[in-house]
Order: sequence, then C-alpha cells, then structure tokens
Amino acid sequence: MAKIFNCIRDNAGYILGICGVISITVGVIKANKAKIKASEIEKESEENLKVIEEVHNTASSDEYSEEDYTNDIFIVKAQKLVNYIKIYSIPLMLIVCGCLSLLH
Repeated sequence: MAKIFNCIRDNAGYILGICGVISITVGVIKANKAKIKASEIEKESEENLKVIEEVHNTASSDEYSEEDYTNDIFIVKAQKLVNYIKIYSIPLMLIVCGCLSLLH
C-alpha cells in the first residue's frame, strides 16, 4: 500500500496534468454541444420578442401598457440570460478547473 501512495505522490504533477487536459477537452466538447442549445434559446427569445412587439402594436393602452411592455421585454431577456448561464456554466467550470490543474 505504501508503494502505491509513494508512486502517486511522486507522479502527482503528471496526474494533475493529465486530469487538466481531460477536463479542458471535456469542457470544450460540452461547450460545443451547448452551442446548439444556445441557437434554440436565441430563436425562442426572438419569437417571444416578436409576439410582445405584435401585442404592443395591436393592443390598446388600457389592455397593454408601456410598463407591461417593458416588463415583458425584461422578463424575456432575463430568461434568455438564465438559460445561457445554465448551459454554459458546467463547460466553463470544467475548462477553468482544467487550466488551474495545469498551473499547479
């Protein structure tokens, strides 16, 4: 058992380097997969903004005020930002952790 721990301790730099390279590679692959989802998020957001704009132009001010319009646009943009954070947070963390392990 002591031989295994000594081997790990002696090669810790190499092990960290290998883990770093693997982490960066997986992070890049996940980021590329997230790009597909990002285009769907962008498309959905644009559709929602078009609907909001259409309702704003056709509805009377009693039914749909400027404040409602502004709030709806804010909500759509906030949802878009949250969705981007959801899909890109894990790849970003993997890449950052991989870079930090390579620096160690």
